[in-house]
Amino acid sequence: MRFLFSTRATVPDILDVEGKPLYLNQPFEPGKDHLVRAAPEGSGYVVALGETVYRALDAIIGLQDSGLHVNS
Repeated sequence: MRFLFSTRATVPDILDVEGKPLYLNQPFEPGKDHLVRAAPEGSGYVVALGETVYRALDAIIGLQDSGLHVNS
């Protein structure tokens, strides 16, 4: 079962660790996944799609701040 949500509003840019736009100068490639944040091997993954990516990234940053590392 999958749930897709749409806010129909503007969403913030996804930034890399240095604070630069992650997808700057990268063309969209259908069927290709991108790793937004890397964590040590053996860590879990958070998979997000579309407008939920920035919310998932915010949750991952919060987890990393508390010492739990997750790939996204």
